[in-house]
Amino acid sequence: MNKNTKKLKRIAIILLYIIITAVSVNFNIGKENQTSNIIENDKISYAISNIPKYSGEIFIEINNNVPQFTAQDISIQKDYYSDLENGRVRKGNDKN
Repeated sequence: MNKNTKKLKRIAIILLYIIITAVSVNFNIGKENQTSNIIENDKISYAISNIPKYSGEIFIEINNNVPQFTAQDISIQKDYYSDLENGRVRKGNDKN
């Protein structure tokens, strides 16, 4: 190989490295924005002063044992799992 061919290969490798680095940085920036959006949407806060001190009991009562979830949070639908089809798994809750 002559000097020009080696020089071109080095330049191509450097350019490829720069392109790959730039693309990966772009993908990471998008992921950070998604994560921060999720965190911003979570506005539930709890005061540490509301948590009772350890009393030696295994179980404690919080919020007078009244759950803070809604009826929509409870899934009452029974899961259905389909039979194997010739040894192959089909998707769950599939009625066909």
